[in-house]
Amino acid sequence: MPSQLEAVETWANSNNLWYKFEKLPYSTEYDFVNLAPEELGEKGLHTSKLYLGQTASHKTWALILIYDGSKKRAAKVRFVNEAADGTYTTVTQLSDLALMYPFRVFKKLGKVKDLSQLKHLIQYIFLDAKQVPKIFQEPLDHFLSQLSAAVDSISKAYDEMGMFFLPSSLAASH
Repeated sequence: MPSQLEAVETWANSNNLWYKFEKLPYSTEYDFVNLAPEELGEKGLHTSKLYLGQTASHKTWALILIYDGSKKRAAKVRFVNEAADGTYTTVTQLSDLALMYPFRVFKKLGKVKDLSQLKHLIQYIFLDAKQVPKIFQEPLDHFLSQLSAAVDSISKAYDEMGMFFLPSSLAASH
């Protein structure tokens, strides 16, 4: 049986979507930082957090509540803003997230469905970067539909900007 990453790659190739995935940064270009277990005091969190962007007052991170096959629960994405003093605030609205590209595409669109697409993209990034071996509940149909919409949104936004991909010099770093 193929891994979930292999299943996504096969699906993207068989549905002629591979070129949209090429507009995403390589998995090695994302910034994952180790998360100490006591840092947020919550069980079930993955040991890495994904950097999404920052403002003058805070950094935004994506956290993954780990996939639990025994409970038939897919991994969940949680967003937090980290203030300069190291305190975290859980964020649930797109407007409160500090996002760099490619994530910023969803903030510019700003609809509820865009938050869902952003979460599915982040799940895929954790999978593609081999941070997790499995992240989605099977069957993958719902996830693949959301991931397709997410990479389509990014592809269209980049096309509108006249870019094949966004140069890393335009993506904020911390």
